[in-house]
Amino acid sequence: MIKKIFCTFFIVIFNSSFCSSTSAAEEQNMQIFVADVLLISQKSIAMIEAKAELERVVSKYQKETREIQKVFTQKGKILEQQEELLKSEEFNKNKEEFEKELREKQQEFYVQRQNLEKLQEKVEIIFSNNIREVIKNVSKVKAYGIVIDKSSILYCENAFDISNIIIEELNKRLKTINLEVDKK
Repeated sequence: MIKKIFCTFFIVIFNSSFCSSTSAAEEQNMQIFVADVLLISQKSIAMIEAKAELERVVSKYQKETREIQKVFTQKGKILEQQEELLKSEEFNKNKEEFEKELREKQQEFYVQRQNLEKLQEKVEIIFSNNIREVIKNVSKVKAYGIVIDKSSILYCENAFDISNIIIEELNKRLKTINLEVDKK
């Protein structure tokens, strides 16, 4: 009950202070709505598919990393055994080759990890830009004055929640997200 009173009080104060200083807002009879961005991301077909593909790629990366770790652990053990059997020059040569190969593999995995991070960032940017554009377009068409992320408010009646409208429009606009990493 207190949350409802506080939210109502906040909206009344916000509307009166915002509208009193803005003549355009007075003419439009400013309306405030909310959109649940988290729910929208969970219901967006493109985001669902992108997240599933990202999970598949990350899983593959982790599996490859574990396999390479096993290989290098085994090579390291063999190298340790060779220390006692080989001449010092030959052992040092083998050790340098092992360390070089290990550094190259670490660099390769570092680049792959950077590409994964770029991919995740790309998905977030594309989704964010599209959701912002959809909210802007829907707001213009339906004459919504302000749309606030639902997570930023304490209470809101369901009648002011436009999340389902945004989900519907976003799914029409953003069918898929290209998951190829730009090589820069």
